[in-house]
Amino acid sequence: MYNCYPQSNINQFTSNIQIPQTNVNWIRVNDIESARNQVVPPNSTMWFMNTNEPIFYVKTADNLGVSTIKAYRFEEITSDTKEVKGDYVTKEEIENIIEAKINELARKDLEV
Repeated sequence: MYNCYPQSNINQFTSNIQIPQTNVNWIRVNDIESARNQVVPPNSTMWFMNTNEPIFYVKTADNLGVSTIKAYRFEEITSDTKEVKGDYVTKEEIENIIEAKINELARKDLEV
């Protein structure tokens, strides 16, 4: 049956689309030395999972095959985990410090 809409070939458009792969193939190692000893092909990255500690390694090789390795630690994030970025004081801690100083000054004024 004929309709008034032009027919399109959807497969023509979708066949040229390349979907990037996001899966990481983890290679299990015992320590960072085991990961360092693994050969990484030029222009590629390999991911290593430490089987003894909550650590993983990312080893990358440039186009000449020179590789670098970085280690990262897995850490569980819970709802009560506070994200700390540096040596900062919380608002509550500052208010407690100010209140303690005010009380200290008030006691000194009463002594005089």
